[in-house]
Amino acid sequence: MSKSTMPEYKVWAAMKQRCQNPRDPRYHRYGGRGITVCPEWCDSFDAFLTHIGPRPSKGYQLDRIDNDGCYEPGNVRWATPQQQALNRSTSLHSSYMKSYPYRVSPEEQRQIQLKLAEMEKHIADRKAAATA
Repeated sequence: MSKSTMPEYKVWAAMKQRCQNPRDPRYHRYGGRGITVCPEWCDSFDAFLTHIGPRPSKGYQLDRIDNDGCYEPGNVRWATPQQQALNRSTSLHSSYMKSYPYRVSPEEQRQIQLKLAEMEKHIADRKAAATA
């Protein structure tokens, strides 16, 4: 299999485009906000793949752990759409976890994420009811 046909290669190329190409329709949310790709990854698909590893399955997407951070080792992961929704800069979870001063285990973080997702849904439901 040629590298260019690998799903990870397509993700890598798209990551570079949205950060480096002002003509990319998503540039304003990435490169236009100062989000960059670390030089090592920019220059080498192999270096990117070595750090991130193969995509676990088709449902996973590249995700920056800190939405204001760059694409670099330690700030990217493969995530499900549900994990990405919790990590949006507009989510209550994202704001809370950035201000939380303690390290928590993955299970504790999952429990916090579930509670915060419940709170976000409750808030959205209340807002919808108030405007109906």
